[in-house]
Amino acid sequence: MNHIEHIASLVEEKRIVDALAEVRPQLEKVGLFGWRSLLASWDSIEPFRALIRLFDYALMYRHSGLIARYVHRKLNTLQTLAWVCDEWLENRRPLDVEEALLPRLAKALQGKTDEPDEAIARAAFTLVRALLDMRRVDEAREWMNVVARYETVSIHDKWGYFYIETGDRKRAEQVIRSGLDDSERGDMCYLLLADLYALDGRHHEALAVLEEGRRRFPQVLSFYAERVRRLRDVRAYREALAAMEELDRLNPLHMHRRYFAHVRAELYYQLEEWEKLESLVRAEPRLEKTPYARALGRQRERAVVLPLVSVVQKHNYCVPASLEMMLRLLGSPRTQDEVAEHIFDVRGSKLSTTVHYLEKLGFVCRFFIGSPPHWKRLIDEGIPVLLSVDYEQSSHVQVLFGYDERLGAFYVQDPNVFEPFVVPEEELEKWYAGTHYLSIVALPREKVALAAELPIEEDRYFRELHAFAEKMDEDEQAYFDAFVAFLRQHEHIPYTWLYTVKHFGSDEAKTLVLDYAERVLERYPEHNDLLLVTAKAYVYIQEMERAEQALKQAKGKRQSPLYHYLRGRIAFFMSRYEEAVRHFRASLQLDPDQPEVWSYTALASAYAGYTERGLVCSRIAVHLHPGDLFIETNHGLLLFHAKRLAEARKWFDHLVRRERRDAHLWYERARCDLELGHRRKAERGFRVAKALDPREPYPYVMLADLYDDDGKREQAKAVLKEGLAAAERLALLYVRLGDAYMDEGEVEQAASCYEKAIRHDDNDVFAHLGLASALMERGHVEAAKRHVMEQRTRFADDSEYWLNAGKWLLVHGVANEAEGKQLALSWLENGLRLAEFDIEEVYEFYIDQLTTPALRERGRTFLEQLIAARPGLAPAHSALGVLYERQSRPSKAMAVYRKAAAMGHPLSLYRLAELCSALGRYEEAKQHYESCLDADPSFALCHFRLAALYEMEGNEEQQHAHLLEAVRLAPLRADIESLAALLEPSALLQALADARRLAGDVWYYDSLGYVYGALGREDQEKMAVEKALALEPDHREALRHYANVLHQEGRTKEAIELFERLMMHHPDDESLYSAYVALFPKTMRGLGKLRHRLERLTIDRQEKSVVYRNAAAALLPYLEGERNKNEAGARWWTKAKQWVGRVSVLSIAMDLYEEAIHLDRGHHEAYGQLARLYAAAELEGDAVKMWRKALANVWDPSLAREFVEYLLAADDVRKRQEAQSWLDRLLTDEPDDLELLTWQAVIWLKSGQQEKAERQLQVIVAEEPLAREAFMLLSEQYMETGRYAEAAALWEHCAHWYAEDTEWHLQLAAIYEEMGHLNQALATIERHAHVSEDIRLRYERARYLSLLGRFDEAKQELDAVWAADESGEFAALAAEEPAFHRMKQM
Repeated sequence: MNHIEHIASLVEEKRIVDALAEVRPQLEKVGLFGWRSLLASWDSIEPFRALIRLFDYALMYRHSGLIARYVHRKLNTLQTLAWVCDEWLENRRPLDVEEALLPRLAKALQGKTDEPDEAIARAAFTLVRALLDMRRVDEAREWMNVVARYETVSIHDKWGYFYIETGDRKRAEQVIRSGLDDSERGDMCYLLLADLYALDGRHHEALAVLEEGRRRFPQVLSFYAERVRRLRDVRAYREALAAMEELDRLNPLHMHRRYFAHVRAELYYQLEEWEKLESLVRAEPRLEKTPYARALGRQRERAVVLPLVSVVQKHNYCVPASLEMMLRLLGSPRTQDEVAEHIFDVRGSKLSTTVHYLEKLGFVCRFFIGSPPHWKRLIDEGIPVLLSVDYEQSSHVQVLFGYDERLGAFYVQDPNVFEPFVVPEEELEKWYAGTHYLSIVALPREKVALAAELPIEEDRYFRELHAFAEKMDEDEQAYFDAFVAFLRQHEHIPYTWLYTVKHFGSDEAKTLVLDYAERVLERYPEHNDLLLVTAKAYVYIQEMERAEQALKQAKGKRQSPLYHYLRGRIAFFMSRYEEAVRHFRASLQLDPDQPEVWSYTALASAYAGYTERGLVCSRIAVHLHPGDLFIETNHGLLLFHAKRLAEARKWFDHLVRRERRDAHLWYERARCDLELGHRRKAERGFRVAKALDPREPYPYVMLADLYDDDGKREQAKAVLKEGLAAAERLALLYVRLGDAYMDEGEVEQAASCYEKAIRHDDNDVFAHLGLASALMERGHVEAAKRHVMEQRTRFADDSEYWLNAGKWLLVHGVANEAEGKQLALSWLENGLRLAEFDIEEVYEFYIDQLTTPALRERGRTFLEQLIAARPGLAPAHSALGVLYERQSRPSKAMAVYRKAAAMGHPLSLYRLAELCSALGRYEEAKQHYESCLDADPSFALCHFRLAALYEMEGNEEQQHAHLLEAVRLAPLRADIESLAALLEPSALLQALADARRLAGDVWYYDSLGYVYGALGREDQEKMAVEKALALEPDHREALRHYANVLHQEGRTKEAIELFERLMMHHPDDESLYSAYVALFPKTMRGLGKLRHRLERLTIDRQEKSVVYRNAAAALLPYLEGERNKNEAGARWWTKAKQWVGRVSVLSIAMDLYEEAIHLDRGHHEAYGQLARLYAAAELEGDAVKMWRKALANVWDPSLAREFVEYLLAADDVRKRQEAQSWLDRLLTDEPDDLELLTWQAVIWLKSGQQEKAERQLQVIVAEEPLAREAFMLLSEQYMETGRYAEAAALWEHCAHWYAEDTEWHLQLAAIYEEMGHLNQALATIERHAHVSEDIRLRYERARYLSLLGRFDEAKQELDAVWAADESGEFAALAAEEPAFHRMKQM
């Protein structure tokens, strides 16, 4: 074993037996676990590769698996992961393989990780195998192209495997034959070719290929193992025994030993070597329960086995492949492909179609209920039998082709496998009771007399049943009653019960299903498959408790795809979507070829908040079963859920055109139209939906909402009443009608509607909350509260109740007091604990209620506990991150955002990007914004933020591209007025056209006007705005725009009057005021006129106070001069407050603020803004008085913080003392607030209490490394006291938090310079230079190089600095820098 290179060389030469001889002694001595010390000594992958290849070739897969897992834990490379994934595939874990390999391969292909080409090819092919297991052929083909691009050796074998798995066996044979002569992969090609021939029943040819391959590669042991199988296939039993002995001699440790025991038993039996068989059974205890052990005492019994040639089916070709085997026996050979042309339909072949095909071939066919006497009689006459068998979620067939009374068993060939099943008679019920032994026989004309021996009434029954089934597929409503009558007429036949519980799931069939499900359970109480089938029937009719009971009785659950699917359906029904996803995934892991389960996985994922993941699953479902209406409808729903409205509309339009009578599709397309702003199309769609299916309540509700939004309240109520007369499930309609009456103040009628809703469905949460709201309006506050409280028991496990009831308490003022708020929050928390659906907005509502430090601490504790219990709950991570930020814990916020971001949670990715951006980590922020868009392409704010970041980089092309996409996605968020001056007009016009459907015509014409204005086409601008106003005369934005147009035309008085009208209706709209004050000259006379006009506004005192405050704020930019050119552009693309302008008179702004306070003494915003204005004007006394007055009037912690910070900025003892008093009050409420604790340290430092301050700062920095002010203060304290090493250690400890911060690294380098550690100073600069192009870094690098005497490098770096230094600033610095004087002298 110490000569691993020699072993690797032997394996490379395919000398496997020789290589095995090198390791066998040590294996037999200590076993594989005794090699740990040797394996631990290897640091490269090559020795492990050699051993894994050896053990794979030697058929010792357990050994290779152990080494693969060991080396992956040790090295964790793409290659080692591929080895582990190979083992996962053998254990039916294709989804795990995909999830593990995809991200690693993506990084490797993008060059983000350095992986050898061979490793990429190996991993890609493992992924291909996983995708083929899941029948995702198109994706597998794409990855095969990756394999071809990166593989370093011939891949004929891999393409051959691909074509075999995709059913193209002719292409597979061509490719494989092309690789037979390849010395590297030829052995695999021989093995695949033999396998291919065997699949098609060409067993002699398969054996010949194996013999040829064995001659070429005599030490490749797979040839010996496969030869055993093929010899048995051609009934060369003695040769097969010899082949097993030969393999045992070459490697007695191979993995087939247990399997070979069963094969030997079969071969001894076939050769009638009874003594050897008896000896083998005694030696192998596991053979004692097999039919071969039973045969030892029954050697003279009868056995008849037809000479069937086994054929393995292509995907879903179980019936065609079975017919190929049968027809060959019956003298009418056809291939499965030829048969499939006549009977196969997308996902399978119907038995009725199969019989019709056989009858067209001239056979006389009979359906019958099978039994051993019938089957034996047919076999005696040389007639095989087609058996129906159900495998959980799918129907299947097998071929019965023999019986053996010595074994007490039948021979059955399943088209999925090579080897026949030997089915003991006592196990027939376990195998075939699920289809009540349904059998089909095809009799040649010469054997037609046998038909008389089969009951004609059974044949007639099955034919009529299948005929009804086909009619139901065409028009279920038309044939439902007749089919049910037929089933009732034949309910004495157990197949009737079985068929019903498998195929009926509608409300109309519920009584029938319940009846027959009980009969199935009574007749087959221990039959595991039928327990699952019955549970499935219960799930489909929404009898979840019965389903749970049936599932509890089932055995072997872990390996049952159907069990996990049904568990998922129950969780889905209960809105426990994350649990549902787990179960659906477990089902797909065991059987990926389940389109319906993929579709449910998609829905559950989306409802749990993982929309993009849901869309991926939905596309897989559509690909696996194209044309399935359930799956395709779900895909449209997911597109709608993902806000891909145009795409969803197009999808539903396609489905409506195909299924014109489907009310649900009309309804969903109408929903898309409504969201896209096509209100008339939506109305028509909802009307058609209710006409096609008047029993469904939702179209009536949507029409009512549409009419209500249009102000047509009577029409809304009328359509709801129409629904109450026609629809089923009336509670929803009564609740909506009650809401309509509540909006009109008709409380009694509303209460009546809510009560009727409760009578129809007392589990309707909104009916109970509506009734409580009506009681509140009547003034019955206690009764309302009591009614909500009384429902707690009923809805104890209903998240929707707790969430909405908690919100109800807060919205209706029931929770105003501290005790009431605690109750409301606890209800919201109950709902959040129970909820598993996408409730992002509830988390947002919840954290918005946490308005005090104590409540924020409560929320933090709750969310931490929730995450500990359910770590996969991404929205909870996101909400906790917000609370951490509000508690000044950005590093903790970043940690939880990262966890949620790793789950693909869009909002967490966005918040992580925002936090990174705020910390100056712009590159990382950019990556997270991009990832957010990958997870949710409709997240428009990311485009705004990316535009700002690209503007900072000077990347105009990317900036504009993101702004245009933001306009398309969120037109109402964009400031088109500003964008019109920035973007290329034709590109913006196209974006406006694209967004028109979403934003509406009023927005479109208003925006069009801005583009014309930017182009200087004022007439067209005016016409566009007038078009907008013609559509909606009171549209605020259009009116504001029109006021600007009036001003441009010189009609300033009309513009002022229009602005004032808008301000009176919308005093809080800050965007109005900057344009308004701009209309007045900034002179005493002009501003006096402004003041005079504001006084004349006829609004109440509070509203006028707001107007004064906003007008004053609009004047402030004129005090600050022109806009800072370096200010981030994002602020003026969105409609945030604009502090720009020219110099103006200070007194009028102060006057307006003072008047705002006079009008409303509780107007704390006016107090704060005036205090800040005084401070900016350096009127310190007035600023202090105003802050004091504000805080005396209304305690506002944010205002108090501003005041403390202002007081501390002055180096004044009295101000510091006052700051301490306010700080004490703040700390009483928020004792753990790091900013406040930092200010306390500042006061101590200024008061000479350095040690106390230092201890405080150390605690703060340890708690929050991103508390920058505390960090800088602590660093300064260390530096001022000469403790440079401690300062440097502090900076190094926190450096990873400031990876992109140039100032940080410059400061750290300066500390090292102070310590005399120039090499470390240089290393610090160079470390950061990799992520920043700041010219200061290059200058400092040149300086440190010069100080270290590395003058040539320093000069070269200085040359680069001067080349980039357009201002000449650094040339001047260098001229004065002593570090460069010596360099000049050299």
